[in-house]
Amino acid sequence: MKWSLGFGDPTIGGWAIVICYAFGSVLCMRASAAARVHSPPDEGRFWTGLSCALAFLAINKQLDLQILLTDIGRFVASELKIFDWRRQVQGLFLVLLTASVGVGLSLWVWRLRTAHMAVKLALGGALLVAAFLLARAALFNHASLYLRAGWDPRVIGRFLVEFAGIALISGAACWYRASLVPVARSPGA
Repeated sequence: MKWSLGFGDPTIGGWAIVICYAFGSVLCMRASAAARVHSPPDEGRFWTGLSCALAFLAINKQLDLQILLTDIGRFVASELKIFDWRRQVQGLFLVLLTASVGVGLSLWVWRLRTAHMAVKLALGGALLVAAFLLARAALFNHASLYLRAGWDPRVIGRFLVEFAGIALISGAACWYRASLVPVARSPGA
């Protein structure tokens, strides 16, 4: 078993992404609170779901739960005597995961088609994060090929696509909340 409880990416970049995910989660929860008071229910659900997803991703960034899932899958494949077909099973899993994410995001795009523009911007950020995560999943067992070639997609993706997606979501959450919650004015202003 390769997985162990500990920090999966204890670098400055890894911790920076964890902080960004956690901060984005808090901003989305604040947008959700504003939406519950001032907006249709779907917008509040969207922000709550996005907040939970970002919180999970912050935790997963350091715990590497995908490695635990892979270890469990290898054990099950070994027990079922289908370990020789693991590449086909991994491919099928990736296709199903991609389809599920695609359908889920498409449903949210459809349901929120008339929503505030900040919600649509956050959906774009969620799409970037999802694309990054799906690319990481596709490269998970083949990363050594890229590392030997001198190109590390984890570094490039982490700071460009992953961070851009989180930044879009966080900025959209701030914009959304600011557009719904009136600014308190001091007396005499």
